[in-house]
Amino acid sequence: MSLVAQGDFDEVIPSLNDALMRHDFEHLREKFFAALSAGTYSSWDMLSWILGRIDDTSITPSLELEIFFNEAVELLSESLTTKEFVLVLLGEIESSQGLRVVTFSLPFLEKCATSLGLSDSCKVLPIFTSIRSKLHSFLSHMSMSRRSNSVKIFSDLTSRLGTSFVTIFTSNTKKTDLSLYTEELLYYFSEALYFVNTTDESLPIFHNFLRVLHLCSDGLYSQCYEIFRHVLVNSDIGSPPSKFTDANRAWLHVLGLCLTSDSERPYWPTVLTKKHQLTFFVSVSSPYVQKIADTLAKGSPLSILQVKSLIRTQEHILCLASKVHACLTTDWWSPFPTSLIKNLESISKHPISSVKLPVEVKNCISVIESLLSASSITARCQVFSGLVSRSLEPFHCGIRAHVITLFKDFLHKTWLKVQDIGLGALILEEQHLGEVNVTLPFDSSYLRAMCDSIFQYPLPNCDNSVYDQFSWLMAALNLAIYVSIRTKSVSAVPCTDEVKQIARNVSLAFSRPDAKGKSTMRTHFLDPLVSDVVSVSNRYKMAEREYAEKPDPSTIAPGAPSLQECQINLLRFRLLMDTISRVGEFPVN
Repeated sequence: MSLVAQGDFDEVIPSLNDALMRHDFEHLREKFFAALSAGTYSSWDMLSWILGRIDDTSITPSLELEIFFNEAVELLSESLTTKEFVLVLLGEIESSQGLRVVTFSLPFLEKCATSLGLSDSCKVLPIFTSIRSKLHSFLSHMSMSRRSNSVKIFSDLTSRLGTSFVTIFTSNTKKTDLSLYTEELLYYFSEALYFVNTTDESLPIFHNFLRVLHLCSDGLYSQCYEIFRHVLVNSDIGSPPSKFTDANRAWLHVLGLCLTSDSERPYWPTVLTKKHQLTFFVSVSSPYVQKIADTLAKGSPLSILQVKSLIRTQEHILCLASKVHACLTTDWWSPFPTSLIKNLESISKHPISSVKLPVEVKNCISVIESLLSASSITARCQVFSGLVSRSLEPFHCGIRAHVITLFKDFLHKTWLKVQDIGLGALILEEQHLGEVNVTLPFDSSYLRAMCDSIFQYPLPNCDNSVYDQFSWLMAALNLAIYVSIRTKSVSAVPCTDEVKQIARNVSLAFSRPDAKGKSTMRTHFLDPLVSDVVSVSNRYKMAEREYAEKPDPSTIAPGAPSLQECQINLLRFRLLMDTISRVGEFPVN
């Protein structure tokens, strides 16, 4: 709806619309500029008509039409005061359906804001508020089917906005309290910029917004550090982070952009180590990731913004962790990193409806892996212990399988490192990192506890069938096979007494003889697993025979598994039994 009622200009509109629909731009220009020259029609009405046509999606944009609209609006602006001109533009932006009017009006609003000056906040601030409101509305109603095209349109507009804002704020010559505009600028970091992909081409967009925010705040580092200090002082790990506001999310975004982009160094102290930067970001992001996990735990789906902000946060952690290698000690794993890991696990365990694993779920696993890689061996031992135990709370077959596989790789690499440099040198490396009580994955007490957590069947409080536990069972069996082969190879070839002792400790941990001398690997894991597999296999074999004996499907008992289901399950069970048979003995001599 226009700000003013239509007057005599209504008489001219039909002929203008007709020329526009026929793409008769010569007639359109002639009619419009004749009406403008006559001076008998309201400039407000004429400007409103143009902006309405720009908003009309049935009109195909063209360069010739764009030139006409720009010339017409430029001339109309001369017959209105700056305040009047801004009021008409903002009124039409508010009533527009998409982003066309905002995009078109931006150069004119930039000129008006520069002319008025940022000190005239009563007139200039509404420009920022109106644009923010329109962008928020657009993003809130973005449909799934048109999202990819909408994001491109939005990215183009955001790029123009960043450039315009730089012009407006750098043209400010008067001493002005720019903090009045901070909230408006923070909006872009709390929502809008999450919809802009972080590519080499888009980096200037983020740079422009950071540059302007830096001018309006007391410095980006000081503002981010204030959030960091607030988190350290006020956050209660485990309690709902309800006070993590939109402004906090904005500063988290700012922090991540500053820490991961070389172009933002002017806004950030270069003396901070890579480890400190990672600590900084993990501490600030931990409450936000907890808030996301809490939302899912309540059964509420994540909004598009929550998904995008989670992915951006994960990307920043991955980038920062990649710059740190094997130096995060057990002391570093304070409540914040530990809470982050737990909540990432929780998010990754949440049921998904799509066949393809969502990016945010993949990233949860990648972040956990990257933080493990950035940690000392002692710290990794501590983290793996928690990961294995939490894979049962609640049980998640895929997560448990992946954690066991990661642990197998960790054990293997550490074992090889000892063979290369010696046990004493490895312990010394850990101590130089700051570890006081060094733990290695093949230490007897540690590995025995890990084996107790991994090699147990059936799992406590797990109602899943043996078929549904296939992936973690295979991962555990492959770990046992690896250790069996490796310990046998050590005992079969000449090696140092130190290496032989490590192999013996590992064998003892895996065989885990009980008070009667029986291997708990067999009594607690392999034997009950074999018994269950045989029992379930027999039921499927009986069902398979029934199909062979009764070709008529109508004679099959209701609820019986299909023939294909029987064949697939039996194939898996044969693979499982074959793998079990390959688990050899663990030499302890």
